[in-house]
Amino acid sequence: MGRQDKSSMWILAIDFSSPKKGVCVYPVNDSWAPGSGFRVPLPGAIEVFDGPSTPLVPFRLIDSALATAGIKPENVGGIVIGSGPGSYTGIRVAIAIAQGWKIAFGPREIRFFQIPSYEAIIANAAAQGIRGDVSVIIDAQQNELYLAKFKITNNSWSETEALHIVPAAMIGKLTQGTIVVGPDSENWVADGVNVYPSVAYLAYAALKSTPITDPSNLTPIYLRQPGFKKAPPPRTLHMEL
Repeated sequence: MGRQDKSSMWILAIDFSSPKKGVCVYPVNDSWAPGSGFRVPLPGAIEVFDGPSTPLVPFRLIDSALATAGIKPENVGGIVIGSGPGSYTGIRVAIAIAQGWKIAFGPREIRFFQIPSYEAIIANAAAQGIRGDVSVIIDAQQNELYLAKFKITNNSWSETEALHIVPAAMIGKLTQGTIVVGPDSENWVADGVNVYPSVAYLAYAALKSTPITDPSNLTPIYLRQPGFKKAPPPRTLHMEL
């Protein structure tokens, strides 16, 4: 993709929730009005990815996307992060970048957004031609998986079962009769289809979302109840004087 019009407003989309870490920059015209619909590839979007074997180096990805677009950080007027679920560390890194951007360019108006990463997975699946009853699964650690179900038609997709956590051992039974998609889903289901979040979709979806004024309010999706281990009683150390 060649260099774009620098006078456009640009959205920076970041998703580090899955093994396929991605960044996208997307030019926005006509007062942030969305286009005719999401599709892959999204016209004007510049996406840069790193695979599972590559350590996360966030600003290398961001710098690469900005350089390809021929723009500078100050051209970014909106930042959208994939809020998960997925890698909690990766999502927190994306949030920290958004918060740092606010500090660096605070005097200018910057709009912040968060879009669920699993929504970006189902949008990617739909754009790739998958149709019917679809289950999205994401590793939740501790031998558990996040699961949400959708219906994809030629014109739209809709959620039919809300995101929740299930035992990994039950996933075959719980997803029976559906197409299973998600990051590394074939590791969990024999006929799973590996589909990762579309960072271009995050940028597109931001156009139809309400911005968050303060990036400190960006929060990861994390359904697991926090668990705490009771600390051992304090020890008394006797010293000989």
